[in-house]
Amino acid sequence: MKVRSKQLNLVLLHVAILIFTFSVVFVKYAALTDFFSFKFFLFYSLALFCLGVYAIFWQQMLRHFKLSFAYINRAAAMLWTVLFGILLFGEKLSITHIIGIVLIIGGIVITVTGDE
Repeated sequence: MKVRSKQLNLVLLHVAILIFTFSVVFVKYAALTDFFSFKFFLFYSLALFCLGVYAIFWQQMLRHFKLSFAYINRAAAMLWTVLFGILLFGEKLSITHIIGIVLIIGGIVITVTGDE
């Protein structure tokens, strides 16, 4: 069996994190619909589906990374959440968001480069 490169595994880890973030987007869409409407159940079903796919994907990624390394990279979900909020829901980017994003990226970079 061919062993994947560390860079490919890192990309796949972030794909899993992106899938997790889609669940947040679907829950937000559900919140914008009428309670117990078809769209409400559709968006919540999509959110649960994303969470299920993410859980399976996450477990597979833990075979390739230490838990501490994988979990610190999970903070990237905050970056995706802010980006989707701006692009899909018209939310405004504040200085607090910018500071948080810079700190998250800095923490991830320090962790990733410190492991080498």
